[in-house]
Amino acid sequence: WGRDQHPVLSVSFIEALKFCNWLSVSENLKPAYDKNGNLINKLGEITNNISEIEGYRLPTEAEWEYAARGGHKSTKDFYYAGSYDLNEVGWYKENSNSKTHEVGLKKANELGIYDMSGNLWEWCYDYYSNDYYQKLQKYNPLNLKENNLRVRRGGCYNITKENAQVSSRSFYNEEVSSSKIGFRVVRTK
Repeated sequence: WGRDQHPVLSVSFIEALKFCNWLSVSENLKPAYDKNGNLINKLGEITNNISEIEGYRLPTEAEWEYAARGGHKSTKDFYYAGSYDLNEVGWYKENSNSKTHEVGLKKANELGIYDMSGNLWEWCYDYYSNDYYQKLQKYNPLNLKENNLRVRRGGCYNITKENAQVSSRSFYNEEVSSSKIGFRVVRTK
């Protein structure tokens, strides 16, 4: 799903990985994932180092949060991606009319990225863990401890303001799709 300028939705985590690989190959880039969903480098070897990946991929949870917080251009610790007021930057329970909206109708964050708070949850590559930040390395953490729950961030059109905050974390089964989850792709430079 996803028509015109609406976000793509009802895509499982597995389907999102397949799309990333398809997009990579269509642009003559090496895929980011093997058939089992492992990250792979330019030689097709399994890696945990995202800097070795050439193609398009899902962001890690840390990358997603860094981008949502405005990255190196951020001057404030906003609750939402680019604002203290969710109405300025996102679609949620109180303003969405229980549906997604076209991307880019709200204000972008400091990096010029739209809709990172509300509209749709977004898949991240990491496996979910309650104590993610306590146990992993502090610089570019990546949780690869396998289970069937993957991180989703950003909130969606039917959640409360609290659940749309940049700091809010959630998870979903990687094999299941939902009309409330989509994804965005990234590439390592």
